[in-house]
Amino acid sequence: MAGASPASAAAERLHGTPLWSKRLTWEPVALSAGVGLVAVAGRRGGVRVLDLDGGEERGRFALPGGITDLALSPDGHHLALVGPRGYGLWRALDGRLITRTTAASCIRACWMRPGVVAIAEGSQVIAYDTDGVAQWSTAPLPKTATGIACAQGGRLLAVSLAGQVRCFMPMRREPVTVHEYGDAPDGLTLSVDGRWAVCSTHQRKTLLWETHHPTPRPVECADSSGRHAPVNGEAASHSWTSAVTPHRDPEGDGGTDSGRTGSRGSCATRQPLIATSLKMEAIFT
Repeated sequence: MAGASPASAAAERLHGTPLWSKRLTWEPVALSAGVGLVAVAGRRGGVRVLDLDGGEERGRFALPGGITDLALSPDGHHLALVGPRGYGLWRALDGRLITRTTAASCIRACWMRPGVVAIAEGSQVIAYDTDGVAQWSTAPLPKTATGIACAQGGRLLAVSLAGQVRCFMPMRREPVTVHEYGDAPDGLTLSVDGRWAVCSTHQRKTLLWETHHPTPRPVECADSSGRHAPVNGEAASHSWTSAVTPHRDPEGDGGTDSGRTGSRGSCATRQPLIATSLKMEAIFT
């Protein structure tokens, strides 16, 4: 019998047929997928890097003090890890791991481009190269950073904190725009072209700003699921991106639920189209 066609294999993936599985000795709290690799971390700092196609182990190590976030670089060559005591940088080529202790807790990591990663450290965001050498930093923020997002090949950086989203152009320490809002942030995403910032809140709202134009108040999307992802271009293009932000489980168990299917919501503005309650199938088509 002939093997399954590529279309059939893709259909099996969309219907949830597992390609492989791996048992862990700890509960995973963070996951990142890149070119050929997937990395998963436990709360106490254990990390495993697996081959994306077959699940074979490519690396096993730990970040002292625990992990709050991790991110594979766009080219899959490096992995950034952050936690309460500092950050780490792992290199896929030879398994080298650099760890650094920081004075403030590291909350989030986001690759600005291959070779440069932005890390939210307390009330500041610092960009490092893959050797852990600081390249640039924002001016001190008025409150602790809760999320970061990059677009335009690292030429735009958005930072969320309680009551604000600040947009930076790297190499400028002061923000180019500051957007005010009244809720506690839960997730932050930039559109592919960097024109729009989308922020979800613990109050299950989805808020929208044009990044380079300060407005007295954000646009609030009609959907109230607290889930969102940007769509690249006008509604007619239906070009989905894979940037899905975590959101609170609708069942209220306090976890995240990036794989639950839901209806696509609408946004109370004509542009850009924002996909809320995104079906994960759209990512892989």
